[in-house]
Amino acid sequence: MMKFLKFFSIGLLLGTSSQLQAQDSLKSVLSFQLGVAIPTGSFAKADAITEQQGFALPGFSANLELVAGSKAPIGWAFRVGLTRNPLRDSAYRSALDKTRSSTITNFTVEHGWRSTQFLTGPVFRIPTKRAEFNFKILGGLALARAPKFSFLEQTAPTTFASNQADPASTISFSFVSGVGVRLPFSPTSAVLMGVEYSSAWVQRNYDVFANQMDVEQGRVLMNNLVVSVGVSF
Repeated sequence: MMKFLKFFSIGLLLGTSSQLQAQDSLKSVLSFQLGVAIPTGSFAKADAITEQQGFALPGFSANLELVAGSKAPIGWAFRVGLTRNPLRDSAYRSALDKTRSSTITNFTVEHGWRSTQFLTGPVFRIPTKRAEFNFKILGGLALARAPKFSFLEQTAPTTFASNQADPASTISFSFVSGVGVRLPFSPTSAVLMGVEYSSAWVQRNYDVFANQMDVEQGRVLMNNLVVSVGVSF
């Protein structure tokens, strides 16, 4: 009887310990990060007005992310993120002059490239004594919008026509991959640093004519290298 109670007690303790470890592995971590969004590839080019070139300047990125299973080797992330890139307006105006062989005046930009992402995916963790390194692959949908601008164009010696690009928001696939490090400064909080590649397709009107009928439409890959810092709780 004593042996049975002894084995039963040991089994109960082991079961309780395993259950606590399992619960601990399911803990979630909420983080907030801000970063610089550096356009890459055709998104950053500003040579000529084509379907691919984005005339994008460095902007900012912000995201709120929840990682479930944060104590396990593999967690699962849920993220809402924002990315904004201003338009290189002087270069775009100059390209319009060359492309259309006309005089452009009163060129104004209301907003640049915008993207709001809703992402999810796995997070792979490599813990060490002083830090935790991670690699993530996230995918989902982006609500994106191309720049909105307007200008006046001289189409005859004394005639100016008003032009504007007022794109609608489009829904497209978005992808994020990156590496990061988590540096704890308390049992529940940490400083985060990361580098990510972010991309989303955006539909846009890249050449606008005076009659607003013959509009060249296309899409550009809004891709950024994002360097960020943040905190987690």
